[in-house]
Amino acid sequence: MLAKRLLVIIILIPIVVSLVAAGGWLFYILVAAVLSLAGWEYVHIFQQGGFSPSIVLVVAGITGLVLERGIFGWAHQDVLLGVLVLVAMAFHMVAYEAGKD
Repeated sequence: MLAKRLLVIIILIPIVVSLVAAGGWLFYILVAAVLSLAGWEYVHIFQQGGFSPSIVLVVAGITGLVLERGIFGWAHQDVLLGVLVLVAMAFHMVAYEAGKD
């Protein structure tokens, strides 16, 4: 098990360092990928606890927020967050009407 982890680290460290050094879009894509993976794990933790968050909303929201930051700076974060909240409320309202708690 340790050998597999070391192999992954040996492969990933040069890739991550080169993307951080390159900066720009490559850096934002790296950050979006890492945060989306963290959001995916977060959703699975909640699902194990008996809750049912939308994995599509979480991952798409995280990716959208990071990429919006890369494109526009902080100019439209409030609008995007508002839309994400409204879409999440609509998703859960539909799920509740379908019989989910």
